[in-house]
Amino acid sequence: MVYLGMDRCNLFCKIKKRLLGELLLAGSFVKKEEIERAIEKQKRNNRLIGELLVELGALSNEELNLVLKFQEDLSNPHRALRFATGLRKRLGELLIEAGRLTEKDLQEALELQRRTNRRLGEILTEKGFLNEKELKALLLFQKTQERDIPEKIKIGELLVSLGIITREQLNEALNIQTLHPEKRIGEILVDLGYATEKDIQKGLTLQQKLATIALSTILVFSNIFYINDLSASDVPAPSTSGKVQIVAEVKSFVKLNLIKQTGALVISEGDIASKTKDLKDATTFEIKTNSRGVLIIFEGFGDGIVDEVEIYGFGETVKIGSGGGMVYIKQPARIMQFNLSYRFRLNENAKPGTYAWPYSLSVSAY
Repeated sequence: MVYLGMDRCNLFCKIKKRLLGELLLAGSFVKKEEIERAIEKQKRNNRLIGELLVELGALSNEELNLVLKFQEDLSNPHRALRFATGLRKRLGELLIEAGRLTEKDLQEALELQRRTNRRLGEILTEKGFLNEKELKALLLFQKTQERDIPEKIKIGELLVSLGIITREQLNEALNIQTLHPEKRIGEILVDLGYATEKDIQKGLTLQQKLATIALSTILVFSNIFYINDLSASDVPAPSTSGKVQIVAEVKSFVKLNLIKQTGALVISEGDIASKTKDLKDATTFEIKTNSRGVLIIFEGFGDGIVDEVEIYGFGETVKIGSGGGMVYIKQPARIMQFNLSYRFRLNENAKPGTYAWPYSLSVSAY
């Protein structure tokens, strides 16, 4: 069997490759005119844009290094989502953070909401501030904001990265916090004399900037990486029934058992003519979890030959884009089994032949 070549760089390779300037602007690390000055200077000496921004005083070395490290985390879909959820803000505030609307735009939309009793997301979509796919992504961010802030952007870790405190000082503060959980780590660091109030505020500001970069990145790619949101009642009944009695706090886990996966996508002349390819019972898998939410993640490999895919087997039809998508299930059963069928909508580049399966499958507990 001959497999036609497909670019195996998935959607999140592309996210990693977003221009550094775009990320810095999204997080409000620099201003547009500072980027423009650095670009003009780059034309004359061909140096790295980040290096030039530091030289111009628009950015510190520590901030540059943090953003460069942060790019790596955006290569994984649920990591990008986890960082974005650190924003802990309402829908309108999230859109302001992402640069999609102004405070005036938000107030006008809220006033219309009060008069009509409609949902804010519906109003903002109608006004063109975002589309339905972006709205779904933002609503998922909101639902997962109950999570703890990811380790890498916790205030203590950021202060270590900025060189304000040492690892030893952070560990000492964390040990004290275990004895006094009611105290915040920033408060303890100030009490110990390892940081000032100004240092703590700097760390908190940086935390928000990094989270905003993640949010902006997901929004940019939401038109090819779709978000699907299901409740546990929407999905098929679990393959095994039973009740779990919680007698102690247990760390969340999720396990994927891939039972069956079709290895190839065979496209015929007839498929090309109809611009669709149907596959029945192509994927079967089981999920075991004790978490409050599960993300089922389909990662696409490059643009390939697929524009969009309809997936059947989740209780209702879900869609993923050429870059993939997520299915978020809130309050899942302890054991769930899915048998998926697909309708691929082919793009104009599709030709008859045998192609490698265009999506990988993974799960994450939320």
